[in-house]
Amino acid sequence: MMELRRHITIWDMAILVGAVFIALLLLAWTGTGPAQARGRRTIVVMVRGAEVLTVVSGPGDPLRRYPLQLPGGRAWLEVEGGRARLVPDGAFCPLGLCWRTGWISEPGQAIVCAPNGLVIVIRGQGPLDAVTR
Repeated sequence: MMELRRHITIWDMAILVGAVFIALLLLAWTGTGPAQARGRRTIVVMVRGAEVLTVVSGPGDPLRRYPLQLPGGRAWLEVEGGRARLVPDGAFCPLGLCWRTGWISEPGQAIVCAPNGLVIVIRGQGPLDAVTR
């Protein structure tokens, strides 16, 4: 250890301290962002290709219900804390896969009801899911 101290100069220490400082700044910068963007999700509802409803929700938001008039009947979109699900209310769907999907909460997840032409998709900031070469 004594030999190592003889070879480290004041400039070596300055570079080391500077590198640690920059690393901490970068870590703090990537961990924060605008308060409204952190954890916020945009839920987009499309019926037969036309956007009929857009809802922005995030952590801590209370349960909200939105009526949806579909070609096969009526349903409800429930949105709570940045997640969404479909609740049937007499809407015709032979297999019920759309409402059996349950809650979706991550960007890119979707609820699809082909017989009614319904697509509910979540957009927002989420974990990186890609491979680059």
